[in-house]
Amino acid sequence: MIISHMSKARMIRHTVFGITSAVVIIAFYRSSTEFTDMGKLSISSAYLGLVTLVIALAIGPLNILLGKPNPVSSYLRRDFGIWSAILALFHTIVGLQVHFGGKFWFYFMYLPDHPHLIPLRHDPFGITNYLGLASALLMLILMLISNNKSIRKLTAKRWKSWQRSAYLVAIMVPLHAVIYQFLENRIPGFCILLATLILAMLVMQYTGFIRFKKLKQKKLAGVNPLING
Repeated sequence: MIISHMSKARMIRHTVFGITSAVVIIAFYRSSTEFTDMGKLSISSAYLGLVTLVIALAIGPLNILLGKPNPVSSYLRRDFGIWSAILALFHTIVGLQVHFGGKFWFYFMYLPDHPHLIPLRHDPFGITNYLGLASALLMLILMLISNNKSIRKLTAKRWKSWQRSAYLVAIMVPLHAVIYQFLENRIPGFCILLATLILAMLVMQYTGFIRFKKLKQKKLAGVNPLING
């Protein structure tokens, strides 16, 4: 993570994010008896990371719906994205320790006693793990360029193009999560929480997009959208 000249407000925000994340993960770890130790860390960080991702993606559409300026980058949206990436990377690391005794390569390759012509896993288990790994790596890249220096170096337009790849993450992460719900027969509570988060993300993106199109049409027609709603 690259954060230079961080303001006091952002330092407080990151501290709150860090403490809140630790409290939630520890609370789930101590209260759950259904999963292994690594499983508890994996599941709690996964859902917490998804919550922060949904919030980060909702800030832009919410600004549009409220008639507020929607800059190329805002520190609030950037910071939620940073913590979503941190939690995603943590989830990836601990998640690869849940099965196979820490031999994480078997998440992506078939076991020796189940040889295949193509050794790379292409079953649902392999596919969802590739989706998870790809989204985590992409989020790492986005986190590393979430700073003012990268905006200046890449220019705002190119930087924004990179940041829009977060929408690809918004597709891969839910797919990864949904497949795991079926593979591991998760309890209804987890399924309901996942469905709620995905639905909230879709609703916010759709309503924000519709509002954006209307504002753009008014702008092209020479009408001030902020005055005429």
